[in-house]
Amino acid sequence: MDDESSLARHEIRFLQRTGYAPRTTTHTDAWVRGKELFFATNEPGISTDGRGCATCHIDGRDDNVVWDSPKGPRRTLSLAAVSDRSGPFGWKSENADRAAHMKASVTRLRGRGLPDQDVYALEEYVRSLAATPASEPTNALVKQGRDIFRSPRAACSNCHIEERGFSDHESHHVGTGAAYKTPTLVGVGAKTAWGHDGRFKSLEDMLSGTTMGHYRALDLDQRRQLVAYLASL
Repeated sequence: MDDESSLARHEIRFLQRTGYAPRTTTHTDAWVRGKELFFATNEPGISTDGRGCATCHIDGRDDNVVWDSPKGPRRTLSLAAVSDRSGPFGWKSENADRAAHMKASVTRLRGRGLPDQDVYALEEYVRSLAATPASEPTNALVKQGRDIFRSPRAACSNCHIEERGFSDHESHHVGTGAAYKTPTLVGVGAKTAWGHDGRFKSLEDMLSGTTMGHYRALDLDQRRQLVAYLASL
């Protein structure tokens, strides 16, 4: 038995056992450049203090930090699951498209700006950031919470549309002082601050402290089920 045949059989057994398959997806040069820029630090075109896109948008999601901004405190928005749409972007839908939103972010970071081809490359990469789909619940409490979430009684899914990354990408007044963009719920259970400005310190506080859906009309068991489902996303 030659070494090459032995290695080939070993690789086949490994693939059969693990279900792993070699990557066959190819990416454009723009995507590769965009990924490089996304993870770059000390890129003067993006910022003057060494921050890059991935500093705040970790794994395409968010850093769970509430930042001071010219318009007040703002919690980082997740990119995954909502980045493949055309716009608008920002907590108050202030930027009409992705390129304008990126340029506004660079301005806030005092970067000198990126050439158009790099902005396009970043767009290409960011569009590919998809969140892991929610898995089928196995816990009875979580299953009950999902049913509540989808029910007209709670009305959560009216705005947090599962097929669109748990967001309708619209702005709504929910009792927090102005109309703000519906954020994705992907990863919402892992946060330590909720709301556009991080004012809520638990999921329960956020749900009971706003006019979102009909949370206040739910009984205690239904509230507990709903929170369990949200925490699983």
